[in-house]
Amino acid sequence: MGFHRLGQHRDHGCATSNRTTAIPGTWTSAKHEYRIDWPAGNAVFFIDGTQVATSAFSTGLSLRVIASDPTTTAPVLTLDWVRVAPYAASTTFTSAVIDAGATVGWDTLVRDVDLPSGTTMTIQVRSGPNANTGSGSWTGWTTVSATPNSITRSSRYLQYQLTFTTSGTRFVSPAVRSIQLAYHVS
Repeated sequence: MGFHRLGQHRDHGCATSNRTTAIPGTWTSAKHEYRIDWPAGNAVFFIDGTQVATSAFSTGLSLRVIASDPTTTAPVLTLDWVRVAPYAASTTFTSAVIDAGATVGWDTLVRDVDLPSGTTMTIQVRSGPNANTGSGSWTGWTTVSATPNSITRSSRYLQYQLTFTTSGTRFVSPAVRSIQLAYHVS
């Protein structure tokens, strides 16, 4: 049987309340994915995507993630990752300035990405004659279409920007494995 504790703590008032919720079953013999959602009035516990318990719980305080295992007979508690909401519906990554070493004809941008249902990724590029993107001599951002991945510009320096969005579940987001740029010497 597993136990999960939800707690409240006020640093300034020293008021603490804890609630322990028993989860039936043995969950220490293998790796599992645990999730706790706390919509208004409840804490909902999931193990490997299956709801296993609900507990009445409400707080006006911000909660923090704490992981502990007070037992000495169980295997060591190990966390591979922790995700804390609120989950961003969009974000943007801007690459470093890429220097081709000379003025080149930028040809294509090839991407290796996962785009789960409900997610998008937009790629934009800009270019310039020097490494200073704020010099006023750079082009504006233009979108690179998925097909034919054509950049079609001539410059020494290039920069790309990835904008990710998700409208699906909060645990689904695009993933980028690689971005490859091709160019030819002018």
